[in-house]
Amino acid sequence: MLRLNHLNGFGIGGGVAPLTSITRVLSAVATNSTTVAWPAVQAGDLAVFSDFCNNSGGPAAVLPSGFTLIDTRLHIVRRSHLSYRLCDGSESGNITGMVGGVSSAKVLEVFRGNRAFLSATVNNLQAQFDGSDPAPQTQNTTAVPGPTLTVGFYSALGVVDPRTFTVGGVDAKDGELSNNPAGNNATFIAWKIADSTGFNQTIDMQNEASVACLQSLYYTFT
Repeated sequence: MLRLNHLNGFGIGGGVAPLTSITRVLSAVATNSTTVAWPAVQAGDLAVFSDFCNNSGGPAAVLPSGFTLIDTRLHIVRRSHLSYRLCDGSESGNITGMVGGVSSAKVLEVFRGNRAFLSATVNNLQAQFDGSDPAPQTQNTTAVPGPTLTVGFYSALGVVDPRTFTVGGVDAKDGELSNNPAGNNATFIAWKIADSTGFNQTIDMQNEASVACLQSLYYTFT
C-alpha cells in the first residue's frame, strides 16, 4: 500500500468539506518522446502516469520529478513504469520519463475531487508482464468507503485489443485514454469512479505480439 499526503494549504484545522465525488478532468499523451506536457492542474489534483518503453538494452527506470512510484516491470527489452503525483498547483512544463530507443508511449490522466485531495493511497496493486496472456485481475471495492478510483493499465507492442474492464461481465469503465489507440506500441489507462458504493471489477487483456503488460489498482482518498 502506498500513501501520499499533501496537507499544506488545504484548510487543515479550519474544517475540511467532505470528499463526495471524483471527476477525470485533464489528460496528456506522447509517443516516441522522453517527455509529456503538463496540463493545467490545480493543487490537490491526482496525476496518474503510465510510461511504456522499448529499447534494445532494456529501458532504465525513470521516476519523474515529484512523482511516487507505483510499479515498474521489465520484460527483456521493454518496461512498464507507473507513478503518480498529488499536485500542488505549481506543475508546468514537461514531465520527463523513460527513454525508448525503439519506441515509447506515455499517458497522463488527472483526477479531481469536489475538494482538493489531502492524501491518496494505492491499494491492491496487481501486475503481470511477460510473453503470455495475463490472468484477469480483480479489484473489489464493494466494502471500501467511497469515493474510490479504480485504474487499469494495458500496454503491448501489438494493438491492445480486446481489453476489458467489467462489472458482472458487462463493460463498466468510465473512460480510457491511449497514446495510440488503434496502433502498435500503445499504453492505455482505463478507470472507474465510485463516489459511494464500490464495484467488483475485472480487468483483462489478451497476449499481444508475445508481449502483454496488465496492471491494476484502486485509490482511496482523504
